[in-house]
Amino acid sequence: VALDGMIEGVPDQMHERVGTGWTVQAMARQAHLSERRFRQVFHAVTGQSPKRFFDRLRLQHAHALLQQGLLNVSQVADRLAFSSPFHLSKAFRREFGMPPSACRP
Repeated sequence: VALDGMIEGVPDQMHERVGTGWTVQAMARQAHLSERRFRQVFHAVTGQSPKRFFDRLRLQHAHALLQQGLLNVSQVADRLAFSSPFHLSKAFRREFGMPPSACRP
């Protein structure tokens, strides 16, 4: 089985579960791999850790939601399962180089 076949479906599941606190442990179970092996294979296929990949996906969704202007930072943090608006803001600034409030129309 090719490495990408070992994690087949996990990135799609990440998109579907972007608003949840889906853990790497649960991702590994989904792929029928140990957590250690899952991390190795995922990194080999994507060039990123599964957590980093999922966090970036969540931040991209946060960016899109904020640009729509319908939700505030607290609501976006809640919708995307960030532990707090502060945590979202910190991660957002690190990823995009600007605060979440800069995205709002």
